[in-house]
Amino acid sequence: MSAHYKAGDDAQFRHHLQPSTSGIISSLLLRERERERERERMSLFSQFRMGNCLVYSSDPYIHTHQMEENSCVTTTTQPVKDCTPFTPILPFSSLSDLNSVYSLGRELGRGQYGIIRSLKRRSSGALFACKSIAKVSLSDPQQMERIMSETCIMKRLSNSTCSFVDGIVRLHDIIEDKDFIHLILELCRGGDLYERITENKRYTEVHAAFLMKSLLESIHFCHSMGIIHRDIKLENILLVDNSETSPIKLADFGLPLEFTKGQTFSGLAGSSYYMAPEIF
Repeated sequence: MSAHYKAGDDAQFRHHLQPSTSGIISSLLLRERERERERERMSLFSQFRMGNCLVYSSDPYIHTHQMEENSCVTTTTQPVKDCTPFTPILPFSSLSDLNSVYSLGRELGRGQYGIIRSLKRRSSGALFACKSIAKVSLSDPQQMERIMSETCIMKRLSNSTCSFVDGIVRLHDIIEDKDFIHLILELCRGGDLYERITENKRYTEVHAAFLMKSLLESIHFCHSMGIIHRDIKLENILLVDNSETSPIKLADFGLPLEFTKGQTFSGLAGSSYYMAPEIF
């Protein structure tokens, strides 16, 4: 199964560039991205507390920070059950009390609709990541549709028995309470590929080939399931651990499209600094 997509979000940036020019532009892009991140961190505002999460309404992206192998998850000694009645917005049934099953830990990252925190299952001690999406940020129908699409597509991918599903950050559970939709995700402790490249400065050809093979297998798996990611970038490629040979996983299905064989799409989607220059 295949699809043609003229969006450029997954396009290779350096395809039409000479090698020497490509190196210079890559360096400039990395520097500009670092400056952009710093500006975005400085512009965070409208902080408010809701339930057990903090939300910053101006955050333009979700960024996952590195997590140490032996880092601890903060737990509460006695879970407090919230019995406040509410009308669910998800089109399927789910648990409604996060604290009865999991204990929330420290913050790992934040985004436009909520934050990501470490999470521990009370019964087994298993560690996960919790992406908590504030319902107050879903007042716009388009935003609601995007979240619904993300949850349904992640459920489809995570329930697959294909071996290549290991290259995708898996969704383990969904919990909806009065204020939030909580996505319980596979925990990746090694940060994202952008951070790793910034630290290492360069990769050997063998290592780069290994990463590209893993990424292409993940993309092929998505396409075989009739799903286009539309926002493949370094920040959405997570490392399982802090080792130099850590496997990678494709994350953040906030902009995907579902397609059928022979269907075509056109238009712009994704992150502008990763698009092919001829698109502009």
